[in-house]
Amino acid sequence: MMRRFCCYIEKVFDFSTQIQMLRDARKRPGFLPSLFGEASCPVCDAPPKPQWDGTREPTAQAGREGVGDQAQCRPDGGCHGLMEPDQFREILSRINHQLGRNKALRNDWPLRVGSSMVTSFFPSRCRCCPQCCQRTVTVDDEEVIEYYHRGVVFHLVGFPIAMPLDVEMIRPGEGEVIAAKRLLERVIDRYGRFFDVALADAIYTEAPFTTSA
Repeated sequence: MMRRFCCYIEKVFDFSTQIQMLRDARKRPGFLPSLFGEASCPVCDAPPKPQWDGTREPTAQAGREGVGDQAQCRPDGGCHGLMEPDQFREILSRINHQLGRNKALRNDWPLRVGSSMVTSFFPSRCRCCPQCCQRTVTVDDEEVIEYYHRGVVFHLVGFPIAMPLDVEMIRPGEGEVIAAKRLLERVIDRYGRFFDVALADAIYTEAPFTTSA
């Protein structure tokens, strides 16, 4: 089943080529960002070329030999954190628009509906970054600080497959309405014909969200 899925996304979306286009801000990378993109996604079937940055023992194979094999590349300076998020948004946009051209965005509803929701990512009680939010949780009757990221996700609803369109991270000390405003402006610009109605919680019925909508 997985191999059939891999063949499908390669044929329809040219997925491995899109992953190879990933770039980051490192000046002298030991491994190309595409290696980390392939290591993060188990459906990438094309083995990346081995590379060596002079600080580790070179290996004959720097990537995977086939679907399901564990990638052999190792973390190199927080590669994912140095990648510009817009390039991932562009890949997602190309995939979603290809689904639209393939007539996959059909349902029985008279209107296409998009919805925004808030979710949290990567909770940790020992590691944090300047963009982390904080909350207090109780562990073994003791209050500890937990660090996490929050983001607003905009997705289509009413389809047999999950259709996320974009995500905007909520900055520390910022409310979700401000982040949702930035997200909606970007989604309308890129996916204006994908949905007719935008759903949101009652908290969004305030400025600046309603004034921009």
